[in-house]
Parts: sequence; C-alpha cells; structure tokens
Amino acid sequence: IKAVREHILSFPAYESHYTRARHTPGRKYLSPDLDIRKMYSLYVEKCEENNQSFVKEWIYRKIFNTEFNLNFHAPRKDTCQKCDLLKGKIEACNNEEEKLHLRESHDVHLQNAERARNCLAEDQRKAKENSREYYGFSFDLQKALPYPKLSVSLAYYKQNMYLYNLGFHNFHDDNVKMYVWDETTASRGAQEVASCILAHMENITTTQKHVIAYSDACSGQNRNIK
Repeated sequence: IKAVREHILSFPAYESHYTRARHTPGRKYLSPDLDIRKMYSLYVEKCEENNQSFVKEWIYRKIFNTEFNLNFHAPRKDTCQKCDLLKGKIEACNNEEEKLHLRESHDVHLQNAERARNCLAEDQRKAKENSREYYGFSFDLQKALPYPKLSVSLAYYKQNMYLYNLGFHNFHDDNVKMYVWDETTASRGAQEVASCILAHMENITTTQKHVIAYSDACSGQNRNIK
C-alpha cells in the first residue's frame, strides 16, 4: 500500500490556472494524458522492473479516490467568483431577511454584469464603425500549455515546462494576435501582461485618439500593476 501511495505522489500535480479558489479546495490536477488505468499500468511496469509484487487495480483505484484530492482534467471555463460566493451564501442561509438581502445583492451584481456586456457590445460597434477614431481590443491569458508533449513512460514522472499565451482580439477587424513565452523567460503576472499590452500597442502603431481595452478580472491582467 505504501508503494502505491508513493507511486501516485511521484506524478507532478498542479493547481488549476483557472478558478483556483472556486473549485474543490486543495484539489490538484495531473496531466490530462493520464488516467487511473494508465497510472496503474505504469505502476505495474515499475514493480516488474524492480521485481516487486503489486496490488490489484481496484486497490490502486480505491487508494487514489479516497486518499488523494487529485483529478486529471483541470476546469477550463471560468465562472464568476462573486456569483459563486453569493449563490453559496444564499443556499446556506437560514435567515429569511438575510437571504433576501443576499438575493438583492446578487440581482444588482447581475444587472451590473448585463451593463458591462452592453458596454462591450457598444464599444465593439464603435470600433467597427469608426475605426479612425476608436481602437478597441480584448485580451485574455489562455490555459498554460505543458511542453514538450511526450508519450514515453518516464515523461509522466517529470515536471513539465509550461508555455504562456496571451491573446488579443481586435474589435474593428476581428484579427487575433498571440504573445507566447515560456516560464523560463518570464512569469505571467501583471508586469508581463502589461509588457505584452505595450508591445501590442507599439506593433499596431495606431493613430486613433481613443483606445478601449477589455479583460476579465484575472489579477495578472488588469490589477496589481507593480
């Protein structure tokens, strides 16, 4: 049993880049190329190489599911942190007056979100119809990509290098530009994102008087500039 635990722990595990605080607390994610059956196969292979006995697959699976907070496919879609928080409070609240207040707060939040979507649509329209005056774009940090992608068994036990990709979408012509770097070059915080925005603006060499930029609430993208 100890060998099973050690084998499971030998695989690199990561926190999700997306919705880190909004899913199961403490959960980490293994490579999406893995599953329990593949891990068990690698475990058996290792035991045979070392002339050691091995447990049956159902035991390996039970230990994985009951003793570890691991998953294989990190959530790829962001949800609204404030919505999740308010919904959780509403469901857990037993006081009707407080629950009413929470619902009102949630309604106000949804109204603000709708106004933001309307503003985005209006700014997209302005950038398309009057591109000489307005230059608009949205930008978003995409999912970190492990590199290199190898299928040999030894690779599953090694730490991957990750590539970062910041995408820009221009409103006026729907063109997309990507800025890609790896973690040995730089991190993915506020300074790095700001550098990409500056480079993007310099590459565009825009002469418009008004620049409009949209991003989500990721701290590296629009908060905490050092």
